[in-house]
Amino acid sequence: RFFEVIPSKALLAQVKELTKNSLKKKEFEKIKQQQMLLFDFPHTTFVTSLPKKPHPLTLAQLDPAQKKQFGHLILKMYFTQLLCGEAIVLDLRPASFLVVPSLQKQEILWQPSALWSLWDQDFLQNVRDLYTGFYTEQLALFDEALEKLNLFCAKDIFLKHFGENQSQLTFQLKDFITTFHSVFLRCQQNQVSLHGNFICLGIYLATLYESLELLGHAFDVRACFENIWQE
Repeated sequence: RFFEVIPSKALLAQVKELTKNSLKKKEFEKIKQQQMLLFDFPHTTFVTSLPKKPHPLTLAQLDPAQKKQFGHLILKMYFTQLLCGEAIVLDLRPASFLVVPSLQKQEILWQPSALWSLWDQDFLQNVRDLYTGFYTEQLALFDEALEKLNLFCAKDIFLKHFGENQSQLTFQLKDFITTFHSVFLRCQQNQVSLHGNFICLGIYLATLYESLELLGHAFDVRACFENIWQE
């Protein structure tokens, strides 16, 4: 079904780019450092190494309050890369993070795999308009973005995906997989094709869901979007 919805040439080009990028270690480190400079969040420092003491924690080892706090931070990372940059580091999996929690300033070591890409600018703008239109209740902008992305046929699926109460959203990877599959089926039924960058967006969302599911709270997604968008 991938080749029916994402043209084979576009799909293979995206896979080829991701594969080539994964071998460009120096360029990846440069991109990662650029992205971390964008993550200007209160009481948080992204570091390149952590001391042995206090012992850094994995996401699973955080206490419940820390897990909720970190979930909101990952959501802000997600929106920052979409709204503020032209490159994207796709790995937000739990395994890519180590944390030294602190009330004053927590330290975070982000060690993502070398899975990165540069967005197509038209695609990126349409995705930005999609999120902006939804969260700022500019419904005409939301609809226009869906049209440009060839996703208007799946509008009802996206509205369900965004949820009715964005201030208390829970995340399960299986729900995302179901949504992604439903979108592809709807596009196939309506004989529309999608941009190759949807591969990157899908991977990015899947890693976000994996972390938020592990953290196990309901998160205020709207507040996280607004925090980044207003800046």
